Amino acid sequence: MSDLLSLTIAIITEDHEAFWCFVGFMRKAHHNFRLDEAGIRRQLKTVSRIIKFKDSHLHRHLQKLQADDCFFVYRMVVVLFRRELTFEQTMCLWEVMCIDQAAVKIGIGKSAWSSGPLPPMICCYMLLLLQYCRGGS
Repeated sequence: MSDLLSLTIAIITEDHEAFWCFVGFMRKAHHNFRLDEAGIRRQLKTVSRIIKFKDSHLHRHLQKLQADDCFFVYRMVVVLFRRELTFEQTMCLWEVMCIDQAAVKIGIGKSAWSSGPLPPMICCYMLLLLQYCRGGS
């Protein structure tokens, strides 16, 4: 939780305001913290399906490693990339996610991520980018 709270505290200096913002955030992200892990598992399945669709070679490789359940991206999804990126990069990414959702909510735009939930989509793009940067096909 401290990973998630750190950005809120950095932006909102008044403790009571930071608290209520974090409460609101946790209401939105509560599915990531269920005891049965249903929300996280649903997002990991989405990551696997996207990889299978976008890069079948990578998906076959993950199947060979018995990693096609994409459990290795669990932490990325739970803490919304806070540990994978620098503080500044995470702030930028979270801002994009918030703006995307706000635009949809007030009716001035369609989500750029309409093909799937945002965290799983970002996980897939990060994995594909890493593969290609390392010389994958």
